[in-house]
Amino acid sequence: MPPNQSLRRNAIGVPGLVFLVIAAVGPVGAVLAATPLVFMQNGAGATGTYVLAAALFGVFSVGYVAMSRYMGTAGGFVTYIARGFSPRVGAAAAYAALLVYCAMLCGLYGAFAVFTKQTIDEYFGMDVPWELITLITIALLGTLAYNKVEFSTRILAVLLVVEAAVILILDISIVVRGGDGGGAPMSFIGFTPAAMLTGGIGIAFLFALSSFGGFEATVVFSEEARNPRRTIPLATYASILLIGGFYAFSTWAIANGVGIEEVQQTAQTDPVGFILALSDHYVGPVWSDLMGILVVANFIGILLGFTNILSRYVFAMARVGVLPRGLSRTHTKYQSPHRASLVVSVAAALVTGAFMIASADPFSTMYSLLFALASVGLLSIIAATSLSAIAFFRKNRTPERIWGTTIFPILSAIGFTVAIYLSVAHFDVLTGGQAGLAGLMALPD
Repeated sequence: MPPNQSLRRNAIGVPGLVFLVIAAVGPVGAVLAATPLVFMQNGAGATGTYVLAAALFGVFSVGYVAMSRYMGTAGGFVTYIARGFSPRVGAAAAYAALLVYCAMLCGLYGAFAVFTKQTIDEYFGMDVPWELITLITIALLGTLAYNKVEFSTRILAVLLVVEAAVILILDISIVVRGGDGGGAPMSFIGFTPAAMLTGGIGIAFLFALSSFGGFEATVVFSEEARNPRRTIPLATYASILLIGGFYAFSTWAIANGVGIEEVQQTAQTDPVGFILALSDHYVGPVWSDLMGILVVANFIGILLGFTNILSRYVFAMARVGVLPRGLSRTHTKYQSPHRASLVVSVAAALVTGAFMIASADPFSTMYSLLFALASVGLLSIIAATSLSAIAFFRKNRTPERIWGTTIFPILSAIGFTVAIYLSVAHFDVLTGGQAGLAGLMALPD
């Protein structure tokens, strides 16, 4: 009989789990880094795209939560795939996940470098190359991960609340003052299929879905949850509603603030700074300055978190023999997975260094391409997780209803497969139609 989590004073309730999910997803950073890429692809239809992404994750969560009741231990997508199919399939998924998270980490360094370079230039008048910023940050965060240094949860909580407030106040200011720079009525066209289902829906949907990455934290923390059979489902669905609502409301307000007809071109012209410029206009320069500083702080926390997670991923795979066992050793003093941490830091330096040598743009090339590649991989893992739920419940008799064991997992697998197809079919949009390595790295002529 499982332990009675409700008797544990330190057990996590629904609000605590929802906060952990929101912190893992990092929606504030996504608004400034990912939503411009969605706007670039289908303009004002970005709002409907995020609503559709939230709905698909809601469908996926039905089977995911149902299977979580029988896992017996906390685990992410890879654990579910292994339990649903076989340990060998799980090992293959682990390799795929390793590549996905490595690509995502390196891509995030590109976005971080651009925002940091802009902040340093604005406040200190120094034109620091983004390459130098990236390499210094990799070395710094690699050192922190090596020494098992993590940011205080309380510090991250305060930053998250402040960042969310900064974005929401911008949104509310646009709603109060009106769209198109002020005075124009707010349009709801972004919620319509006509605006959403444009030629760029494939890549736009890919980035919208990737903005939910990390929502599985509810199940990952299941062993620490109070009354998990009730808490996990509530926290999962509440997280999707809150995160999806935050994205939809923010993109709707931003699209109206810039102008429904102009937002796509504006995002394409200045994907890094147009939201900060909008904040400058609607709220004031002090507010946009605060937003710029907070996004840099947000990225540092996300990058350190990713580095620590990826290091532990390498460590765990080495411990079971999937990777060289020497990587599973811990530091005698810090008790950190120091060898795995070094591998992650070196890999990040090599991948980002390749883009530097190719003179690639850190945002429109390194971030968008690596993040898109990682997102396609992540969606493939999620689709496999949906199928693993079907396989698991076919092998194990449970009192779960057919909705959670078969119907919703099938719908989820179909939905994510369609999203993957649309993304791959339109992937040339990110490379300007170029093919091969030259397209990936955007090599100059």
